[in-house]
Amino acid sequence: MRTAIKIVVALAGVAAIVGFLAGPYLLGDTDPGRKLYVKSNDAVLERVSVPAGTEEVDHTSAPYYAAANGPVAGYRTTVVYRVHQMAAKDVMAFYRARMKRWRAQPGCTVRCRFVQANKEVVVDARRVARESTYAVVADYAGAQS
Repeated sequence: MRTAIKIVVALAGVAAIVGFLAGPYLLGDTDPGRKLYVKSNDAVLERVSVPAGTEEVDHTSAPYYAAANGPVAGYRTTVVYRVHQMAAKDVMAFYRARMKRWRAQPGCTVRCRFVQANKEVVVDARRVARESTYAVVADYAGAQS
């Protein structure tokens, strides 16, 4: 009986080690370049303020490609926020006022692209009226692509 328990414990230990080592490969998160790129995008997003009372509801990163069937050109990190009692024009006014050191797309009303050096941030408030949400998309190297 003790031998059986020792074998089960040993097998569980081996399974844990294999799972720990194989997990990133099975989940597709083995690219250190992706991790660094997304971390850089997150650093840009941390410097972009949000309106008071805003709640983060989603945070994702996805690759984009320079050409069809080409290699990954970069990653965009999108954060979706829920706002309360704000219209799209109020969201855009908030960001235009706080991102004065960024070059803004002229004439934007509900979707605006801001650029500073190589960094790009897009604020998209088209869903505020329907869903009370808006998105902020960051690409720390997007202005050069």
